[in-house]
Amino acid sequence: NCGREPFPNAGNNAITLEDVERDIAALRGSLDGGLGDTSYLGAGEFVSVMSFPCMTNSSLRGVNFVDGGPEDRKRFPRLEKIRFANLVAVGYINIGRMVSLISISAPLLQRALSFIVIRENGLLPKIDLPSLSETTGFGDVEISSNENLKKISLPSLTKTGGSFFVQGNPNLRKLCASKLENVGSVCIGNQIDQPFLDADLSELETGVFFSFPACYQDSNASTVCGTDNGFGLFKCSTSGSSSSGCPSNAC
Repeated sequence: NCGREPFPNAGNNAITLEDVERDIAALRGSLDGGLGDTSYLGAGEFVSVMSFPCMTNSSLRGVNFVDGGPEDRKRFPRLEKIRFANLVAVGYINIGRMVSLISISAPLLQRALSFIVIRENGLLPKIDLPSLSETTGFGDVEISSNENLKKISLPSLTKTGGSFFVQGNPNLRKLCASKLENVGSVCIGNQIDQPFLDADLSELETGVFFSFPACYQDSNASTVCGTDNGFGLFKCSTSGSSSSGCPSNAC
């Protein structure tokens, strides 16, 4: 029903996996709504696709889809795809620990008022947010600890209010953020942490290096292609220098 914003009972709070479970249970007629009602538990067990076509501008709301800790019950153990076909703005996105997730689609998303975190999704092969241009406030972009992740494409991203953190993705091959100019801080996992990486950060000039051992600590980054004007956080050289990841084919 696109006559209203989905999950109105959540108000301006984040939409959670529990909200979705309850919604499924309500549609099935199995939710009695009484105090302490737990009849919604297990409602997402066989769900493989979540689609939210009615969500368009959710600037005041977050999406918090973290499926428990390592030993917790998984609410959506078979969930493979999450789709936000018409979402343009969001408060924040936090997607993590989804054991079967292979696709996140948000082709129109331009802005997050806070952060975007995609973490610990073991099967996820790529992240493509083609329209995302900024996170505001102190908003981070964090993509970390996704074991099967091979490609990150953020071709329109120009700034993050907080950190730009891409680390702990051991099979990452390509990171395209070729328009990114300004960050609060930056962590790109180094050649030991992300050994196959080809990263294009060729416009990044403003920010500081994130103080974490697995991140590059200075501009000598063998897997990152930086600016060619001498003012970038990362160096650019096409001379074959071991301290440069240029030229890049990430984009």
